[in-house]
Amino acid sequence: MGRSPLPVDGLVYFWFLNDHCPLAELRRQIAEFARAKVAAVVLHPRAGLLVPYGGSDWFELIRTLVQDCLAAGVQPWLYDEQPYPSGSAGGWITVERPELAARAMERFVATPEQSADGALFLFPTGKLLWVGAVPPAGSSAAPIELTDRVGTIMRQWEVTPWDSRWYYSTTPLYPCPRSEAAHPEFGLRVPAGAIPAGWSLVAYVARPIVGSQWGHLADSLNPEATRLFIERTHDRYAASLGDLLGSAVPAIFTDEAKPHTSNAWTPGMFEDFTARYGYDLRPRLEDLFHDHDAARCQLTRLHYRQWRTQRFIDAWIKPVADWCKAHDVMLVGHVSPEDDPLEQVNSLGNLFPIQRHLGLAGFDLILPAVGDARHAVLNVGVTIATSVCQQQGLPGVMSETLGANGPDLTAAMAAKILAWQTLSGVGTIVVHGAFASTLGLRRWDAPPDCGPESIRWQGMGQIQEGLRPFQRLINGGAIQLAPVAILWPIRSFQARYVPWLSEDVGPRRDFYQLLLACLQAQVGVHLLDEEQLASATLRDGRLIIGRASYAALLLPTVAVLSQHSLRRLDELGAAGYPVHAFTDAPRFAQTERGLDPVAGFRFARVRADDWTAWCRAQ
Repeated sequence: MGRSPLPVDGLVYFWFLNDHCPLAELRRQIAEFARAKVAAVVLHPRAGLLVPYGGSDWFELIRTLVQDCLAAGVQPWLYDEQPYPSGSAGGWITVERPELAARAMERFVATPEQSADGALFLFPTGKLLWVGAVPPAGSSAAPIELTDRVGTIMRQWEVTPWDSRWYYSTTPLYPCPRSEAAHPEFGLRVPAGAIPAGWSLVAYVARPIVGSQWGHLADSLNPEATRLFIERTHDRYAASLGDLLGSAVPAIFTDEAKPHTSNAWTPGMFEDFTARYGYDLRPRLEDLFHDHDAARCQLTRLHYRQWRTQRFIDAWIKPVADWCKAHDVMLVGHVSPEDDPLEQVNSLGNLFPIQRHLGLAGFDLILPAVGDARHAVLNVGVTIATSVCQQQGLPGVMSETLGANGPDLTAAMAAKILAWQTLSGVGTIVVHGAFASTLGLRRWDAPPDCGPESIRWQGMGQIQEGLRPFQRLINGGAIQLAPVAILWPIRSFQARYVPWLSEDVGPRRDFYQLLLACLQAQVGVHLLDEEQLASATLRDGRLIIGRASYAALLLPTVAVLSQHSLRRLDELGAAGYPVHAFTDAPRFAQTERGLDPVAGFRFARVRADDWTAWCRAQ
């Protein structure tokens, strides 16, 4: 059997395998999928699964379901985790190898009393990274390291009954109550004069991230964790499915793999960082926890976040993508967050270079809304995906959608969301999801259920038939016409420290509104990462990269650009190419050695109050 082509026309469904998985019931649902002519089903182990995940029974079930789907004319895809996010192999990784748990760098600050001469500064244990005195914001003084003075202290006393029969079981009882100190903490006795006036005593400790379904997440920055993940999942699927994998089973869905904290740590990080950037990150960790705008502080954040993006690519997404290529399987899915640039820098760093390793550019939409003026942020994820698809020559765009949209979602509401995505250039839609069982709390697993057992099933079939003509057009090799590019301002967000911002203000608001203005003016628009700006060619007055062709470039509010980007912008301006700046001159240019003030900027700022009207007029 030849490999089934991707992308596919019609709806793809997450099929939640979430109970004992009785074959008679599952085969009945496969027949429903076949009657509805769905494009594919993703065999998704989910909360409530009572077939032991990762055991031989699980892989035998998958092989049986793959064969049953093929016999019914339904295309089966695999899913690489139980349940999500991808990378922990259903908890196997950290259960067997606790040292491979993902860890975050946590910051502990001594109170004034704990910083006094001779005082005891206590803080939680973990992987000790650095301890010392740090100067106030704006100071050029070097931190004072005190790491080697740290030891462990146990100060929580416990009284327990004790008697001689603990040791001498055949003698009369001789009771003796005992007390012990337990629960170690790190401790530092502050040396006299060690903390200058106005300085802070700070400790940094890497500690496991708690809160996943398995307790601890696996470290996606550690290639050994990825190797074990592939061994536990992908290799076992390949052994179970044999020649079916890569032919009849064309895709594996990966879901939300990423560094799971804004300040991830992994073994060897400091050594790798020093080799790449030429300085030790440890004395400058304070820069990652404050929004000091000094050039050195911004550079530290830029370097760390750029390192983290590349490390995730090297340690996780590329090895998984390489495995899929070697087995002729398309890696599909998404690595969130895709929309909010602040969330993106606090997790992934920059989505653009990561997306290129997916077979279909992907994103997730877990809100029952579309990218209108009230939800302008929702335009970002889909525009990144369509931009990467056209610029990098990927065969299509995929979305995971309708998850966590609530139990009251109607087919009419779903139709609006899926139509908006389709007309934005999404050719493959993965519906979250079709529940094999809704017994007990399963029905509340990120509802709604859109599968064969739900009240929405008939309506979803009608939506599918309405979308198919447009999907055939999109998936038939169409080129998305987007004559305008907006420079992706991620570097400016990487330079800042803003852990969370619920209000739509500042540069993030400006970026959302500029993208929305283009869309409201019916202007085809892409986002252009700085790396693609550098490699694009100017031909016949248009900026060309891959299948994309841009007649104009818009600059949103930016504070930092790379030196190469500024040089390229100057070249474009000198050549008469239209570059419209919605920003004043950036403050800094990132160079090989640091951040330099921007000396000149040839582009006048667009002063229009109504950006949508300006886009229409232009």
